[in-house]
Amino acid sequence: MRKIIIYKGSNRGFSKYLNDNKIVIKNSFASIIIKMDKERKAVKSSKTTHQTIVIKDSDYFAITNNANNNLLSILEEVSAKDSVIVIHNPQNYIESEMLLHYPKITTIIEESITGLEEEHILKVISNNSMFTKWKMELLKTLLYFSSNDSQKPYVILLYGGSGLGKTHILKELVKEMNEELLSFQLSNFQDTNTIGILLGEKFPSKDVYSQIKLSSNSLILLDEFDKIHSFGYNAFYDIFDEPVASSDFVSVNIKNRIFIATTNYSNMEEIEQKLPNPIVNRINKFIHVPDLSIQEINKYIDSKKLDSDLKEEVQLEVNKLENVNLRIIDNIIEEIKINKHWDNFISRITTDVEGEKNEK
Repeated sequence: MRKIIIYKGSNRGFSKYLNDNKIVIKNSFASIIIKMDKERKAVKSSKTTHQTIVIKDSDYFAITNNANNNLLSILEEVSAKDSVIVIHNPQNYIESEMLLHYPKITTIIEESITGLEEEHILKVISNNSMFTKWKMELLKTLLYFSSNDSQKPYVILLYGGSGLGKTHILKELVKEMNEELLSFQLSNFQDTNTIGILLGEKFPSKDVYSQIKLSSNSLILLDEFDKIHSFGYNAFYDIFDEPVASSDFVSVNIKNRIFIATTNYSNMEEIEQKLPNPIVNRINKFIHVPDLSIQEINKYIDSKKLDSDLKEEVQLEVNKLENVNLRIIDNIIEEIKINKHWDNFISRITTDVEGEKNEK
């Protein structure tokens, strides 16, 4: 009797499941289909059936749309009667058909996403003697949510002026916590041509639902959340509000996920005016990121590990400015380096010319 296993979850989790159960992929699903097509065209040919068939998430991109749409009938043809069929993240309708036609032999394994480890957050706190207010507020919020077994995701919005290091500092904190961050750069979805990719209007697709499903990370960054095309927010209504979010093709478990969105809006009034009300109402925590303090500016310059002369020049230029952000500091460093390189170039040429004159 056939055995059908549907694994719903990340690439990492799927690989672990195959290893733990000693399931070896002898033939890719694409190669199985190619062989099937050749045997169909042959006048006299026996049909090859397989004892083990594994369909990875990436296989949907390697086969034709027709094969994707007829997955069930293809599996009937290429699998032996006592085969093991393992399917990673099938389309919603394939899962439904499997459960309808083969309820007794179909097993669904849903990967669970664990929250952040308290020890990881405590490690960050113990390794840092000083935190700004907004960073401490973020850590407190992460610690609170991680200690609760919530059915719904938690949504945090970091807001403040451009270039204050919201994304940079968040990534550094996550790295310190030994966690991983799934990132979406939403400024890439500013027109109707790209929104279809985000929403997953076809299968297979690199849409937001599929990418979240393929990740075992509990932390998800939605960078430049204010830059997305207004229609793109439709992708996040269910994602922010349901334990399971669905597109036309994909369903994804959102339990224990933490979404951290960043915007350049300077205050709550601006947020409420420019973001759709249904989105604002789904945000659990708003954290304001203020202008950089002197300590933060100096710490950022220190992190660049500049030589003492260059560091002194950078600090002198920074001190001349009233408003400073990380992007401005980066530009100052780059400009000084360019000028120094040019000065060295001119000095070398001048030395060479003078040397040639002396030889003559």
